Amino acid sequence: MKFSLFHPMVHYGEDTLNIAELYEQSLVLTEYAEKLGFDSVFYNEGHKNHPNFRLPNPRILIGSAAQRTSTIKLGTGLTITTYNDPKLVIEDAAMLDALTNGRFVFGLGSGFDPNELIQFGINPKHRSMYSQLNESIILALMKAKLTGETVSVKSEFRNTQNTEVSIPIDPSLRSRVYKGTIYAESCLEIGKQGMGLMLSVSDLLLDDSIAFYNECMKNYRVGWSQSELKNEPLPEVYTMTIVHPMEDEDAASKLLPDYIARYKAKIDKPTTLPPCGNFYQHYLKDPMVLIGGIDRVKAKVQVMQQMGVQNVLGIMNTGGIPHNDVMKSMTLLSQECI
Repeated sequence: MKFSLFHPMVHYGEDTLNIAELYEQSLVLTEYAEKLGFDSVFYNEGHKNHPNFRLPNPRILIGSAAQRTSTIKLGTGLTITTYNDPKLVIEDAAMLDALTNGRFVFGLGSGFDPNELIQFGINPKHRSMYSQLNESIILALMKAKLTGETVSVKSEFRNTQNTEVSIPIDPSLRSRVYKGTIYAESCLEIGKQGMGLMLSVSDLLLDDSIAFYNECMKNYRVGWSQSELKNEPLPEVYTMTIVHPMEDEDAASKLLPDYIARYKAKIDKPTTLPPCGNFYQHYLKDPMVLIGGIDRVKAKVQVMQQMGVQNVLGIMNTGGIPHNDVMKSMTLLSQECI
């Protein structure tokens, strides 16, 4: 089982940090993740004027990270297809794939914040339609580039003629297109589209995360069997969850409850949430959320390995956790828990 790092780009606790220092900390963590043997690092996209979101274009940061790393995979987690132009996004992806020598992972998502959509002139009621249309155009542009064709679209939301990608695309990039979700029913459609799956198991505060994971994987496999890529191997699945091992249970119980509660409060996702004081206890009991002391996390890692989880995409800073504490937890994970 592999481990990867997810950057939610939340403020790292040092209130005096300017934006350049925040990005530098993120790049330092990326370099450190490579040193520790992490498989991938993902950067999310957010456009709120809010400390929780400080990365309007993750592709720019990946370009910088590409120059400071050599082996670790670098991905968007996620590029919001609802309001990003498909042609610009796929051309960025092709550039990044070249800059990283094939290490780029192209993560897509539809976003969830209606206020962001409004700022881009999109009616939140049309979120799914915009997202599905733009995702289909991205995939069509990739295919058309490889066959020497162009793409024309005429719909209520977009009207383009003879669109094509301006630079070469490595054919292998198609196998590194992923889509993120927190819903079991979406996994079927992601499979049908022939995209890799990036599944969050910690966002919905599940009563039975293992049953949820198994349902998602079943749906994804069914969908994949109906895709045009059904004869290709099923892509490695990224399973995203909160990850933060500490030396012992006492240390974890002192540091993590407040940070996790603040993270959940700021995300503002449309889920049913328990009182803030219960977040930590809920996650502590969840076999797919890797928090607590070393022994507890090691036991949970073994459970996930037995389940067949392939790649754990860890949110190792839920927001506000000091930079050095994040690096210390990354060290404990790689050297003590795996």
